[in-house]
Order: sequence, then C-alpha cells, then structure tokens
Amino acid sequence: MRASSFLANVNRLATQESREYAELCVLNFEHMRFSRQIRKLMKVVPEKEVDLIKALGVKVIQGVVPRTPVRTGRARAGWWRAATAFAFKAPEMVISAMTGGDRTGVAEGMEMGEYSENFVGPNKYIEIINAVWYIVLLEFGRSSQAPDGMLRVTMREIRADIQYFLRGRGGFFADAVRST
Repeated sequence: MRASSFLANVNRLATQESREYAELCVLNFEHMRFSRQIRKLMKVVPEKEVDLIKALGVKVIQGVVPRTPVRTGRARAGWWRAATAFAFKAPEMVISAMTGGDRTGVAEGMEMGEYSENFVGPNKYIEIINAVWYIVLLEFGRSSQAPDGMLRVTMREIRADIQYFLRGRGGFFADAVRST
C-alpha cells in the first residue's frame, strides 16, 4: 500500500469517527432539551407524575415506530417490546406498523429491543431501547425513508405538545391527566 492511499484511509476513518461523535453530541443535546421540558411538565402536575410518564412513553412509541424505515423490518421491530408494553393505549397503527420486511429481520429486531420501567421512589422512569446496531445511522438520515430521523423529530413534537400544555391550552397531556 502506498503512503498516500494509507493516509487517505486514515483521514477517511478519522472523519467517520468525528461525524459519529458529532451525531451523538447532537442526540445528547436534543435529549437534554427534551429532559428539561419533561421536568417542567412534572412540576405542574406532580400528583400525576406516573400518568404523565406513561403518556410520554405512549407518545414516543406513536412517533418513532411509524417513522422508522423498513427494508428488512429489523430496525422497526427493535421497538416491539416497548410497543407491546403500551398496547393498552397505543393505537392500532403503531402495532400494525411493526409488519413489513422479512421474518428473519423482524425476529432479530424484536430480540434487540428493550423496555423497563420504575414507578416507585423518587427516580421514576420508562426506558425504551432499540439496540439494532444501525439505528443511530438511521436516526441521522442514512435512509431516504427517514432523512430527518425518527427519535429527534418525535422529541421535538413532544416538546411542542408540552409547551402547548404548559401554556394552558390543553392537548395530549391535558387529556392524559384528565383520563386518569
């Protein structure tokens, strides 16, 4: 291998690592902004904290599942465990959106998703994980089916819904608080 081609490969790899690091920084920044909005929401109706956390989980799944691109079905199926956890409230479109792709890809994706929750004590949470190895690539537009990603778009929509609720205009979260 010539020195010039070796240096070109090193530069290409360094650029790839820098791009991946930058993408993760963007995702972290979006998550921080999202978390700030959630904390504001929880302060308004602290007695409904668990109901609001569950409503947030439903809203996330309703947003990311239909936006997740499908070729083999693996990436979309990575949301399966969380979608089934919220099946009692999630509309049919979310559950039916899990179809598509090939059976092997869907089965692999279903095994890669994780869901956990804790509604006891001061640190209540819902954790939704899609561990399909290329999900971050899809999030940053590597698919023409979701050029703006899935999770970031959904987090922005939820932040807007929270703002709408905090301004006293009702919306999704007002319905979630009233319905419980």
